Amino acid sequence: MKPKPKPKKVVASAVVPTAKAGRGGKELYAKCQGCHNVGVGGAPKYGDKAAWAPRIKRGMDDLLKVAKAGKGMMPPKGTCMDCTDDELRAVIQYMMESAGAPKAKSAVKVSPFKAVVASGDSFDAVIKAADANYKKALAAKMAWRDTGKMIKDAKKTKDVALAKAANKQAVNALAQSAVAGAAGPSF
Repeated sequence: MKPKPKPKKVVASAVVPTAKAGRGGKELYAKCQGCHNVGVGGAPKYGDKAAWAPRIKRGMDDLLKVAKAGKGMMPPKGTCMDCTDDELRAVIQYMMESAGAPKAKSAVKVSPFKAVVASGDSFDAVIKAADANYKKALAAKMAWRDTGKMIKDAKKTKDVALAKAANKQAVNALAQSAVAGAAGPSF
């Protein structure tokens, strides 16, 4: 009978990579002001309540669709080809607010890569965090093969050290997911 393998020592990184933060509406407006400051080709001018009122009424979804596809003299994405949908929403919201639209309710988005922190050093707290982090890593398709087994074994034995090692592995997998999600070109 083979002896039961001991869990490998895992060293967690002190720095957790995070995805690049999106640019804000005010910053992105610099790409739009050439047309929207003067109303080129019928573009609604920045701050022009009358021009923006019917557009505000149509709503963000319609304006985003128009911004992405272009309309009239406005090219797709208004020449901001590297803008994400969230960044386009931000600049549209910035222009709408200049014309009296209410401020957008900020939707707090939790990064799918942000690790759940254990609420203490007890076995229950650590294994709960390990489970949550492992599930997030699975969802990101970045979970390490043996993490699930480590969690299962820790639950059987109530081994806090094994639960902590499993949690560190799951957190490291999430850190890799954050890097993978932020790396590479945007299409």
